[in-house]
Amino acid sequence: MTVARPARHAEPPLPIPWAAPEPVAAAVPAGLRRRQHAARRLPPLPDGRRDPIAPPPPPQTVLQVQVGRRSCWYFGLDRRQATALFKRAGVTRFMEDARGWCSSIEDAGEVLAVAQHGMGYRVAVEAADQ
Repeated sequence: MTVARPARHAEPPLPIPWAAPEPVAAAVPAGLRRRQHAARRLPPLPDGRRDPIAPPPPPQTVLQVQVGRRSCWYFGLDRRQATALFKRAGVTRFMEDARGWCSSIEDAGEVLAVAQHGMGYRVAVEAADQ
């Protein structure tokens, strides 16, 4: 003879009187959130920050470009930055010479667009007579 056990019903969860924090807000400590919120009300500092405790932004890379008749020379980039720029622009013909990085004039427009808008570099272009 088997004995039937009484059915157990799960009790409904208690309602929470406040809204649950979103995942991003829960990851930031409350004190830091309050400081960031207060910093939004401050006038901007000379370097553009509003929070005086936050570290200053990294210096922006300045890409100096000399445009010649058939070539463009790029100054102000190290090897890692230059290869990343040319790879992202889809340029396969580039080289490093004694003056800096060099590519053909046909690829210059794409490289400059990617440098300025895609990678956030400040670009200064000048004509070269070479």
